[in-house]
Amino acid sequence: MSVFFEIFTRFFVLGCSSFGGPAAHLGYFHREFVEHRKWVSKDHYAQFVMLSQVIPGPGSSQVGFAIGYHRGGWLGAVSAFLGFTLPSVVLMLVLVWANVSLQTNAFIQYWLHGLTLLAGIVVADACYTMWKQFCKTKVTSVVAILSVVFLFVWPFGLGALALLFITAMVGCFLSTHEQKNAVELADVRFANIAGLIAVALFLLSFLTFSSIALDVFFDYYQAGSLVFGGGHVILPLLQNVLDQQSEEIILAGYALAQSVPGPMFTVATFLGGVTGANVGGIGSLVLIGGLATLGVFLPGLLLMMFAQHHWKQLSTIPKMNAVIVVLNAAVVGLLMYIFISVVLPHSVLGFIDGVIVLCGGVWLFWRRPSILILLLTFSIMAFVRYLIA
Repeated sequence: MSVFFEIFTRFFVLGCSSFGGPAAHLGYFHREFVEHRKWVSKDHYAQFVMLSQVIPGPGSSQVGFAIGYHRGGWLGAVSAFLGFTLPSVVLMLVLVWANVSLQTNAFIQYWLHGLTLLAGIVVADACYTMWKQFCKTKVTSVVAILSVVFLFVWPFGLGALALLFITAMVGCFLSTHEQKNAVELADVRFANIAGLIAVALFLLSFLTFSSIALDVFFDYYQAGSLVFGGGHVILPLLQNVLDQQSEEIILAGYALAQSVPGPMFTVATFLGGVTGANVGGIGSLVLIGGLATLGVFLPGLLLMMFAQHHWKQLSTIPKMNAVIVVLNAAVVGLLMYIFISVVLPHSVLGFIDGVIVLCGGVWLFWRRPSILILLLTFSIMAFVRYLIA
């Protein structure tokens, strides 16, 4: 039980402090579980990230789920998910109950912006560290750079999925002079059962039920089953699936999900909580909000375990060694693209922000402070900027 408690507490701390969206979460996970605690190797981590991009669901939560399974089996995976998700879920339910918007408080806005700057630094550090690990040759360096270019040029959705598919096809014909495989990934017990449950629940999601609670669960399950590309993609799917919520409520929940730590999929917690509040009291709010949360996360987590189990078997094919090498490089390119196109534009809004990010990056590179020290420092900096303003 001490192992499961450790998994829960480590992910809970990250769930309380991981602002900045899925890309930032991947940076925090890499810093905490690859570099600092060494729960997983860099090769493990790259393959978890790669798998999270080719199957539907909440990418960063899937990676955390896989890390938890690697550390402690199914109970470890559940502990990781609960620890990382619980802070955001509680905050969203409280916000529904209190009918409060975080965007009305000036200090909160300065604090959130300071943590967004911290997220940018962490993501940049993860990009640099993974580049050193997976882009050691000209071939892999070119693959990473071309991956960034491809994602900028690709004008349609599912860009990450298309990138990894094309990269895998090209990798079959490349000679990388490196040997990588995924045979060290842990076997997943009951993986096929998890996959069958995921498919069966998806088919049931197209039925109509007499219970509001079941309708909510399956509506959000259907949305969670169709999300490729991370938390930001959940918004249009929720707008298509949900007809009981106004567009204004959906957008408000989406904005709040970006303002609290943890996974952005907890927008479902907010919207489910609103439905519950309209039905009854606080009991309905918590119950239906919890079912919406479970529904939107469950398919991605089940499919992650199914995919990990079969990827392990597939990767034993000799030709897959070259494919794994170039896929790891493509994952580096994917993170670099997210940093350039998503993280930087939403964090560095002026000259002072640029200076803070540069100085913070140098500090992180040379001194390697812990996440808690970084969080405290950037929170103090945000308070100082608020007082000056």
